[in-house]
Parts: sequence; C-alpha cells; structure tokens
Amino acid sequence: MQNEGYDVIVIGGGISGLMSALTLSKHGNRVLVLEKDEVVGGNCRSYQVDGFTVDTGPHAITALRGTGPLPLLMNQYYDVVPEFKPYGNYYIRTPDASLMRCPTNVRDFLLFDYLPVKDRMKLAKTIGSFMLKVSRGEDFSNRSVYECLPEGLGPETLGFADTFSMFMSGRGMKETSVQRMAAGAGVAKEKNKLTPEEYKAIVKGKADKKDRKNDEKGKGKKKKAKKAAQSAENNDSVFAAVKKTLTHKGSFSTQGYPIGGIQAVTDCTLRSMPALVEIQTDTQVQKILTEFDSDKEKDRAIGVETADGEYYANLIIHTGFASALPQMMELPAKYVNRLKKIDHSVSLSVWLGLDEMRPEFDYIGSEVWYKEMPYWGGPISNYDPNLAPEGCQSVGFAFIPQQKDVAAKIDDAYNQLFEIMPKIEKHVVMRHDQITTPEKAAITIRGEFADIRSPIENLYIAGTDTDRRSMGVTRAAYSVVEMLGKLHADGKLKRQNDFKGYNFKRDYLPPIPE
Repeated sequence: MQNEGYDVIVIGGGISGLMSALTLSKHGNRVLVLEKDEVVGGNCRSYQVDGFTVDTGPHAITALRGTGPLPLLMNQYYDVVPEFKPYGNYYIRTPDASLMRCPTNVRDFLLFDYLPVKDRMKLAKTIGSFMLKVSRGEDFSNRSVYECLPEGLGPETLGFADTFSMFMSGRGMKETSVQRMAAGAGVAKEKNKLTPEEYKAIVKGKADKKDRKNDEKGKGKKKKAKKAAQSAENNDSVFAAVKKTLTHKGSFSTQGYPIGGIQAVTDCTLRSMPALVEIQTDTQVQKILTEFDSDKEKDRAIGVETADGEYYANLIIHTGFASALPQMMELPAKYVNRLKKIDHSVSLSVWLGLDEMRPEFDYIGSEVWYKEMPYWGGPISNYDPNLAPEGCQSVGFAFIPQQKDVAAKIDDAYNQLFEIMPKIEKHVVMRHDQITTPEKAAITIRGEFADIRSPIENLYIAGTDTDRRSMGVTRAAYSVVEMLGKLHADGKLKRQNDFKGYNFKRDYLPPIPE
C-alpha cells in the first residue's frame, strides 16, 4: 500500500486532468495525477519534428472572451497564462487551389458562387429560417442537418454540408444536429450551466457580511432592472434575430491560437500548479478501489490500484475514456450500457514542413476542403514564426476518415494535398502524421455522454466525454468548470478562503487583440 495522504487522485494527465488537478489543488487539496503515457498533455501537446513544431492535431481555441470556460478558469486559478493571437478567418480551398471566405450568414451563402445558384437560393432560405428560430431560443438538438436540408440539392452542396457537419461533430450530416451546427457557427450561444453567482461561490467561498449586505440592498434594484431588460429583449428579439441571420460573422472574434503552439496551454497549466500536485507518468491505473458505505447504502471510491501498488484518496476524478470505467471497477448494468453508447471519432493529422513561405498559405486562419477526403487545417507558423526554421512554414491538416482502418488513408491524405496544391510538393522537407481521438465523445444526435457524477460515491468524471459544448481545449475547460460546480453542490469542494498555502493573485486574463 502506498498512501501518501492524498485528498484527490486524478486519473489521466491530459489537459482535462491537468486543469482538474490545478483547480482542486488551488482549493487546498493534495492531488496525485496518474498518467499512463510518458508525457502529460494528451492532445494539448506540441513537439518538434526535424526542426518544425507540430501540434497534436490542428487547434483553434474558442470562447476566449466573456464567460468562456477557459477565461473563467485562467482568471481564477492560473498564475501564468498563454498569449493568444486572433485566430483569423475560415476559408474554402477550391479545386483551382484558391481560397474563398467561408460563408456564415444568409447574405454570404447567396454570394457564395462556388455552389450552384439554385442550391444557394434553397440553402440560404433554409439557413435563414433555422438561424432565426435558433436565435429566438428554439432547440433543434434532435433534428439532423440532413433531414432539415431542402430537397433537390446537388452532390456538390450535399458534400459541403456533410463536410462541415463532420468537423463540428465528428460525424456526417445524418448524425449531426442543427443545434450543433448553430452553436459552432456562434448563432446558438454556448453558455456555462453555472450562473455567475454560483461560480463566484465556488472560486471565492462564502461571501462575507459586507458582500451579503450589499447583495440584499441591491436585490430590489436588480429585480426591477432584470424585468425591464427582459421586456426590452422580448420587444427587440425579432429584429435582432433577423439582423443576425443577415449579418452574422461567425464566432471567429472570440477564437485564438497560443504563441508557442498548443503546448503553451499545457505549460501554463503546469507552471501554475502549487507544490500540492504530484504527477506520475508511465503509471497505468488498473483498478478503482471501492468499499461499501452502509450509511448511504452504496459503494464509494477510496483509491486506485496500479502495477506499483495502491494509492488512496477521499476523491477520485477520472478524466480518461469514460467507456473504460467498466474494465476498472464494478458498475450498475444500466450505467455500463450507457457508457457503451459513447461514440468516439478518430482523426488523421498530417503535417508538412515547407522550406519557404508559400503563397498557398499566405493567410491567418484555417482552410477547409470538402471533396474526396475532407480536411481542416492551416499554417500554424503564421501565428508564430518560431514554430518553423527561419523562412519556413509548418502547416497541418486534420482528416476524419469515416472508416475503422484510418492508417490505410495516410498515403491518400498526402497525395490529395499534393494534387490540390501541386507546387508545394517539391518544397516539402518534413512529413509527419498522427492518428488521434480529437475529442472523446462525438457530438452526435444519438451519441451518449457521461455525467460528471458517477453512480459511485466520491467518483467524478471530467473531460470531453462529459460535455457537448464546443471542442478540444474549450470543451475540456467546460467539463472542469461543471465538475467544480458538482463538487461544490455536493459539499466536497474546499473553499479557497480556507487555504493560505499559495498566492492566489490572478484576477484578469489578457484579452486577445482586436
């Protein structure tokens, strides 16, 4: 037995696990992170190949302003934060290798002359109708993109819809909801489930008497102001929704890319951790240990077992694949069946190191190709020249082949890139490919997600198997915010005010430049 007096054991050292460890340690917990691989970070990792920096799959960090989950966590828990560059625009790569701005509203679709005129008219009308309905609060989570498309669209337009569905959910248009597409485009705003007041209670602890007195004093005024605001909102909602369908520019203004590559997010998370966090790599958790709680008449998690021994803690946070839990412990059959329905997508990423700055990649942002093998990606070294040798470029593309044998498509992926942009092949001095699971649970209509609370007392789940909002790092951050909320509601989260063992000083997040 190896019991070092841990308060929390975090299973998994990906970005969800690291953010869980950071936040819980800042609440005064001694945390042990157990990671099965040699390094931490998971998909939030960068490394060098022949002098070029590559990320573990292309990335765009979303929701970097307002109440986005990453700003919420960084404002309160990080001592060091990354520097973000504005992400830029999304483009469509056409067969002649040129780029067109990706349409984001009805007007853009009408002018998007890459699709047939008749299809554009039909599509613009349909998109306008659904954008209007979603903007006014209607929910289309159970309606697929495919079933909502107008009849008679040509193969070009159907391929366009299928590709964008694939990159929003991990599956095609028959399995992707209209609500998911609207959220990805920024029409349906993705919000934290916690209210600002609940989040303040979590990160600040119990308000003092002065705060409560001021809250009571302003309660009446706030109620009147809220009622007036709701009335004004109702009066303006139709006009605002119509305006949005005509002029909406997407959610690009809240997106960014970190200087130094995606590794910068992991590095800042690690640098912000107090000494209360211990991380062990090359450590596979084989079993989650439980005992029966006679008072609550249910099992509770008490620790984990690894090849090196057993570790015990009051709280277990699992951030790996939730579908792996049945191999680690006994669980109710109904819960196991639900976990089996979690749908995972596998991604193929290919990276090219170019010996010069190419005109094909003279842009800030990313591009989409939607024929044959659809891809998404772009030149990360345009954000930070240090990601490639001087005068060179590092560009990466993600493919989501709809087949099990993804490795069989590697050569096809490279060949397609060189067919689309034949002039770049002779400038390639580095090739590198990766097969990853970009998100754990694919956001499909019938796909399941795990709850933060498990059926086992003291066992909680965080990570991209638990939240449908956004993708990548942002989705992981959403899950950690919600995990903190559940722990707080269950009385299992220490207040920061009770812990004086670290310097809690961050109260702002530098905004991404306009």
